[in-house]
Amino acid sequence: MPSLQELIEASGVWDRSDWNMIGSIVPGESSHNAAKVNTTMSCGKRADGSAARAVGLMQICTLHLDPGGLAEGLSESDLKNPITNLRVAKKIKDAQGWDAWEVVTSGKLAPAGPSLKRSVVGAGTSTGPDSLLDQVRQAEGGGISDIDLPDLNPVDNITDWANQTFTNENLFKAGKVALGGAFIILGVAGLVFVVAKNVSSATPIGQIRKMIK
Repeated sequence: MPSLQELIEASGVWDRSDWNMIGSIVPGESSHNAAKVNTTMSCGKRADGSAARAVGLMQICTLHLDPGGLAEGLSESDLKNPITNLRVAKKIKDAQGWDAWEVVTSGKLAPAGPSLKRSVVGAGTSTGPDSLLDQVRQAEGGGISDIDLPDLNPVDNITDWANQTFTNENLFKAGKVALGGAFIILGVAGLVFVVAKNVSSATPIGQIRKMIK
């Protein structure tokens, strides 16, 4: 299944600087389920009198499907395509800002890094010219590939660095270096002691040693 990050890029409308916010919004809105429909809470009343509801990856309110809406001409089924959903979400964000999403106003944003890497379910994996996977492949130049993530979560980055740095092998090497340094220091100290002990009393240093004793 495509990751959220792959789908964002395949949508072709979002600036990279917006990826983090999308990654933080999606877990609380749809739990990465592209087919999710919120049937417990209405987001208004549609032109035909029916209750509007939130649909898809970014939980787009079906009010936007009505004439004059930001998604006019689309159907509720279209909003279950995550790429289409993300494109409509961009129009909403440009018109209303990020506060259009409840998780933003409530402060229930999730960590962006893990969210962007997570696969989106409910999107379908069939192949063909109109399939979701084919749209992602076309957007990425012929194949779904790993995309370098920006620095999204400092804690994640520090943890990865620590795991890579403090391996058993590296710790063993560091121990060998430290032990070798200790032996060198002890050797130099021993040499100084021996030399000092055997200095002739006829020399100035020897006379000083004799006076001290």
